[in-house]
Amino acid sequence: MKKYQELGFTDDFMFCKVMTANPDLCRRVLSLLLGKEIKKIEMHGMQQTVDITAGAKGIRMDVYLNDEETVYDMEMQAASKPYLPKRLRYYQAMLDLNHLESGMDYEKLPHTVIIFICTFDFFGKRLPVYTFENRCAQMPEVSMGDEAEKIFINPVSDREGLDSGLNAFLDYLEGKKSADGLTDEIEEAVERARQHKEWEVEYMTWQAYQMDARREGQEEGRKEGRKEGENKLGRLMTVLLSQGLTEEAKRASQDAQARADMYQKYGII
Repeated sequence: MKKYQELGFTDDFMFCKVMTANPDLCRRVLSLLLGKEIKKIEMHGMQQTVDITAGAKGIRMDVYLNDEETVYDMEMQAASKPYLPKRLRYYQAMLDLNHLESGMDYEKLPHTVIIFICTFDFFGKRLPVYTFENRCAQMPEVSMGDEAEKIFINPVSDREGLDSGLNAFLDYLEGKKSADGLTDEIEEAVERARQHKEWEVEYMTWQAYQMDARREGQEEGRKEGRKEGENKLGRLMTVLLSQGLTEEAKRASQDAQARADMYQKYGII
């Protein structure tokens, strides 16, 4: 895994932090991707979790926001997985259920737009933007009108005739420098985020969650391994941070042996 100082905008953790900590910047990125001006947005926090029932698989959305008429979910996708369309379908279902209170009329469902910002061309057709909505197979000009849009952003694309701002943003996703005000501001926000010590600890804690969960899951051979690993580290971090032991928290998140020693020291079993 990358060190915190190595994270860039296309890394999920950094993308979430930069977008949610800078609402106006997020609004301008959204406007650019949609090709229309979004005047005002309301943020719902970093990686909003939606759980409908205790037994259902919840979703954790990267950047969840809305304006007066539409709910948006922006997701950074840095790895091409064959199940991405099915993941998007599941996100749509969970978003809809989350907005339907018991007995509410379906007409109350908001217009939704789910945007996957990719670093690859999932469909291989070299379009910079793939926009999907439900239409009649026999007569494509007939839209279902369910107001559910899905968008894939693709930097590995043909750019002829593309808006200069979007072109610069796609270059930025590919790691290229561009003389563009918006991407310059994004990079400045990334640099500020890299200096944020609490976020660094949060990232290292998340890394340690993954390592502990994987290790315990392998050793115990059961699904509970991930949850147990997260719970133990979470309790340890609560103890350390409540006592102002930031450096200890960093060490615990990076060093497995130090973490094991601290579990024993603070009686976390």
